[in-house]
Amino acid sequence: MRQAFSLLSNLDFRQIARKGTADKAERLFRAAVSAYCCLSYPTRAEAQQLDDLALPLYPHVGPETLRYVSAALSECAAPPPALVARLVQETPDISAPLLIRTSALSDVDLIALIARKGIGHARIIARRKKLHPTIAALAAALLRKENTAAGEARKPLPAASPTPPRLVPGDLDAAARTQTAEEARKALRTMMLAPAQPRLTAADSWRRLRSAALSGSRGLLHAALAEVLRVGVDAARMLVESTDTTGLVSALRSLDLEDEQAFVLMACVFPNRFPHPVAIRLFFERYDALAVEAARETLRSLRADAPAPASPQPRRSAG
Repeated sequence: MRQAFSLLSNLDFRQIARKGTADKAERLFRAAVSAYCCLSYPTRAEAQQLDDLALPLYPHVGPETLRYVSAALSECAAPPPALVARLVQETPDISAPLLIRTSALSDVDLIALIARKGIGHARIIARRKKLHPTIAALAAALLRKENTAAGEARKPLPAASPTPPRLVPGDLDAAARTQTAEEARKALRTMMLAPAQPRLTAADSWRRLRSAALSGSRGLLHAALAEVLRVGVDAARMLVESTDTTGLVSALRSLDLEDEQAFVLMACVFPNRFPHPVAIRLFFERYDALAVEAARETLRSLRADAPAPASPQPRRSAG
């Protein structure tokens, strides 16, 4: 599938472009996104490649194609960041799938969108699952204010009331955006003042990994390893499921675990690798010879080369 994406971006795109049809931009745009969404574990380089291919076409693409792409990328575990950032600025009828489902938007991104785009985006963002309580409260407050304003506008004026001043729609919109931005700034300050989650100590990492490994559940072990290493679940899964133990050994060494602790975890993951005392002794020698700082440098490289940030939820291929 990765080869297909490469071929599409380098060969099929040129063939489509040579046809010179009126809907060339639409076809190129859809083809690029569809090919990308079929990749199992897209890397950051491939996400950047899609951004480079799609963004120049963006001004020439119609609303229907934008709606299709927004829906497709909302199901993608690692959507291209620049294209997502452009799509979520669109009107809610286009951006809604991404606003509701994509994991590519951080809490700060969501607050900034509410501040810039107003009540329409806030109403859609409020439908996200596991929404940060501060953002949920902000969206709810804006919706209440909108409902209150609508109710006041429907009330008839008293007979003796003077003629109200003429309201200019532009002034109302500017006032609403100013109020929304101020609410967003307050929400952002609240989130930033919340205590940051402390980095796990070696003892905490050991307890979490031991509990997950002894549970017998690969899924729990993937999640625990992703948490303590601060990498994506996909990267943690590759460490555990690889036939080469080098990556996992280096990852455990980077946590500064004792050799006995690391051996317990390795024996749970690869029980057939240690059938006799000689294999156990060789593991201890190999582990002790690996410098902690060198292992941490390997982990930093893993984070840099890992697939783009992914959601733990399964996705459906589009296209």
